Amino acid sequence: MMQDAARSFDPNQKIRENLRQCTEGRRLDWTTVEPEVREMFHQLGLTDDLLHRYPRELSGGQRQRIAFIRSIMGPTELLIADEPFVNLDPIIQLEMSKLLRAKRSAEPALSGVLVSHNFGLLAPLCDRIVVLSGGRQIETATTVDLVSDPQQDETKRLIAAAIKLGQIALADDSEARFHSF
Repeated sequence: MMQDAARSFDPNQKIRENLRQCTEGRRLDWTTVEPEVREMFHQLGLTDDLLHRYPRELSGGQRQRIAFIRSIMGPTELLIADEPFVNLDPIIQLEMSKLLRAKRSAEPALSGVLVSHNFGLLAPLCDRIVVLSGGRQIETATTVDLVSDPQQDETKRLIAAAIKLGQIALADDSEARFHSF
């Protein structure tokens, strides 16, 4: 999924055609995928009329949500996304997280590499987290181990921010509890 959603759409095609063309590349039938796309539109606060608009007629947030939907529509097995939650309303971020968790438990299961500064949204989605600072890997562990016993100051700051936002809670036994959104 591209960080700049506007550049990921053909500006001369309406959104529906952009999405339909993507299904062809995946050897999917648009008529089979369209109901799922419309359901995801509604879950992310988008209306069906946006399917009949050009990308330039949409807000940046609408384009970003549609690019996200495009990246996970149909039986997707791998997602590589750079800052998929950035600049979106917190409620929309949580809905995107729910969609990713649903895809993760679907058949075929979705695997992915997510790049994000939002540790609280990543933690419930990821089995393993790699923390980078200054372009270098400073810490890596299973999510539960990383949250329960962070070794690096940068990791501690990320976790503290997620705790402050109520996205992660630590029990008295230091076991991580991730909030289901």
